[in-house]
Parts: sequence; C-alpha cells; structure tokens
Amino acid sequence: MPIFSIAAWKSVCTHYTIAIFSRSICLAFTVTVASLCISYPCAIVVAGMPRANRQLILLLFCYPLLTSLLLRTYGWNNLLPLSWHGTLSGVGIALTASYLPFMLFPLLRSLQSFDPIVLAASADLGATRWQTFCLVTLPLTIPGISTGCILVFIPVLGEYLIPHFLGEGKVHLLSTLIYQHFIEYRNWPYACACTVLMILLSLVAFAFSTLLHGRLSP
Repeated sequence: MPIFSIAAWKSVCTHYTIAIFSRSICLAFTVTVASLCISYPCAIVVAGMPRANRQLILLLFCYPLLTSLLLRTYGWNNLLPLSWHGTLSGVGIALTASYLPFMLFPLLRSLQSFDPIVLAASADLGATRWQTFCLVTLPLTIPGISTGCILVFIPVLGEYLIPHFLGEGKVHLLSTLIYQHFIEYRNWPYACACTVLMILLSLVAFAFSTLLHGRLSP
C-alpha cells in the first residue's frame, strides 16, 4: 500500500540534481539572452522595411516552423561539426536557432506599435541615437522583451528533443533527467518531484517577467 514519504524530495536536494538544475537554468538563460541580442537588431531593421519586404522576411522566419521540431533537430545534427555533437554549446546553438522566431515576433510587434514620431521628436530635442534608443525605444519595447523572454526561457527549460538527439547522452539537463527516471529507471516519485520543481521555476520566471513588465513599461 502506498505511504507518504519525502524520500524523493531528499533525492532532489542532492548535489547531482542541483548541478543539473543549475545547468538547465544557465542554458535557458543563455539561449534567451542570445535570442534577444540577435532578434532585437533584426526586429529594428525589419520594422523599418516597406510592408512587402517585411512580410517576405517574416515568411522566411516562419518557414522553418512549418516542419516538425524533430526534423529540424536532425537537420542540425547534420549541420553542426562533429566536434560539437554531444556538447552543451552545440545544444545551445540549435536551441537558439529553433526558438529565435518566438523572440523576434513580440519585439517586432512592440516596435510597430508605437508612433515613430516620438523618435523624430527625440532627435529634434537634441538626443543622440544612443540616447534615443536607451530613453525612448528600449522602454517602449519592454512588453515585447518580457513576452519574448518568457516564450523562449520556459520552453527551453523543458526542451527534450534537441538535448536528447544533439547531446547524444552526454548533455544531462532537467528534461533528460525527468525522462530517464520516468521511462528508464521507473523512479516516478523522483521524476515527479523534479517535474514539480520545473513547474515552480517556470512560474517564478513568469512572475518575474510580469513584475518587470509592470515596473519598466511606460
């Protein structure tokens, strides 16, 4: 007969599990920052294009999403050099490329939502381009930044296919840990405890993004 036990939670607090949790959070954070750094300049350029060209660029960004994630993962398996297979860097590159559109679209939406006259007004008042970006453009795009970060960070935190196939069993993350203990080891209490912690991490990230949005958005 099943009995109440906290043994699974004690196992979660071991050094091994904490190291995997830390690695997963760091990878998700790095992919999110990399996606933001790549998408923000791209969004600014695309937002300034004529409507027809902008739609063509967006179509090109959306085109990879028409194929399944599994096929795209196999494609990256062939594109990446063999020395990058089974490495955290290779997994990070594939994750960044796969989730880049989810950062780009919210940013582009934010850039298109405010009146470009405010940029001209900032220049008329003597602000430099860098001052205009820091004091006008960046604050007005905080909603897009927070939305994009959530759309990238939370899925990457729980991503399984890319770490499994490109990691070749050498990259141990939170998703692969949960899968192994659910399917291979049949240690369901431990896997459930890890799943609950992953959900809590996602809720914390969402709450932080909402708070940041509320405080920094104009």
